[in-house]
Amino acid sequence: MANLDSNRIVKNTIFLYLRMFVSMAVSLYTVRIVLQTLTGEDYGIYSAVGGIVSTFTVVANVLTNASQRFFSYEFGKDSKDTKGQYLFSTIFFTYLALSIIVIAVAETAGIWFLKNKMTIPEGREDAAMWVFQFALLSFVFSLLTNPFQAMIIAKEKMSIYAYISIADVIFKLLIVYCIQVIDFDQLKSYAMLVAGVHICINIIYIAFCNKIAPESKLSRKIDKTTLKSVFSYSSWTLFGALAGMCNTQGLNIVLNIFWGPIANTAYAISAQVSSAVTTFAGNFALAIKPPLIKNYAAKQYDNVLKLFNFGTKTTFFLMYMLILPIFICTSEILAIWLGQVGDYMVNFVRLTLIYTLILTLSNPITNIVQAAGKVKIYHGIVDGFTLLSLPIVVVLYKAGLAINICYYVSITIFSIAHIIRLIILKKVFYLFSIRKYVKTLVFPMGLVVMLSIAVMYYLKDIFHEGFWGTISCCLISLMVVIGLSLLILFSKNEKQYIIKIINKKIKRK
Repeated sequence: MANLDSNRIVKNTIFLYLRMFVSMAVSLYTVRIVLQTLTGEDYGIYSAVGGIVSTFTVVANVLTNASQRFFSYEFGKDSKDTKGQYLFSTIFFTYLALSIIVIAVAETAGIWFLKNKMTIPEGREDAAMWVFQFALLSFVFSLLTNPFQAMIIAKEKMSIYAYISIADVIFKLLIVYCIQVIDFDQLKSYAMLVAGVHICINIIYIAFCNKIAPESKLSRKIDKTTLKSVFSYSSWTLFGALAGMCNTQGLNIVLNIFWGPIANTAYAISAQVSSAVTTFAGNFALAIKPPLIKNYAAKQYDNVLKLFNFGTKTTFFLMYMLILPIFICTSEILAIWLGQVGDYMVNFVRLTLIYTLILTLSNPITNIVQAAGKVKIYHGIVDGFTLLSLPIVVVLYKAGLAINICYYVSITIFSIAHIIRLIILKKVFYLFSIRKYVKTLVFPMGLVVMLSIAVMYYLKDIFHEGFWGTISCCLISLMVVIGLSLLILFSKNEKQYIIKIINKKIKRK
């Protein structure tokens, strides 16, 4: 594990986890209060209507990854000219054009869909429109801010995210207080305040980026060659985003049409759990992605493979360490967190966790493909296949199948898609071996899953119900995952590498 700039990776990971723990704690608290204040129906309206605009947000997030790839690749080549500034300006003006298109589509087709296809309780149509417009406003700011956030990630200044999280947390707590005391429609107030906070946070990102990155100063000069490369790369990345959009927010909208706002509330809660788990593991992935791309740009392919293998194992470990306790004690955790467990929530959360684990394990594969710039075949084939998920769900719902079928379809489709990803990676990255991937990654991870579930289903009956019984069960689950992972998953060198880093940080403190 040498020569992987371990200190920087660990430092960035620590900052990202600091950000995550603070944000997660506040988010869990605010969801409980907001759900109680808005009622389950209004919260479902917010989730469903906001989901229309959130479909575009998925696109924005993927475009951020695309931008980060270009920035990181450029820095990996140690360019000394002004190409970085031209690259930034090119990407920014591309996003500006895209935001105008999105506004035009949202204010026409989006509003038509909201009024004619969504299931909105009588008397809440005006509130739903407020949610839609403020969500759209948030999206436009997010899209225009994405190049600045991508530049921060490419510069590996992860501490900035921790600092900005302090402001974000303060704003979220203020929202919880305001919606309880403001003498105005609570759903409208919530939509307006969330949009205001989102805009403020994005402005702070811009300010920090301008301070640390001279390349973020906008220039009137646009590199046509760069524009062509960015457009070609982003167009296929955008296709991947659209596929992801259909399988997340698209499903949320379908649930609203067939099952109503209560189903959207359950979906929103399961998505909140999924987001927390994904963020926990994603922080490490975010810290390791820039050096992976830079190593690829520098043609240090052995380091790329080491980062890929270690990153996959660590991502799984961090994900599963949270997933198992939540999966085993879903009902109890939801009761403690929310106070009451609504319809569909338990099954939605459990199935979402399985789906999320499969999907997240594909991220290291995507990182290498993006580093190589071979996104056309990757997104064209993989995401084209995953697009089958939503129409299959619609057909099955029309046939009268149960609400949970949407997750079974997603799990099946994305499992097959993961195999397709591996085949493409083999063609893109010559050092990668599917046989070694199965032997060194899939088999150990599968063994950890099977043994841990067997152990916990045996031990769960020992613990009594209630707060402390749930806490005890979760802690035991955590220790089981850690123990089995250290025993089965990580190699001797990897364990020595982890211990070395931990000792170094302890001595430094």
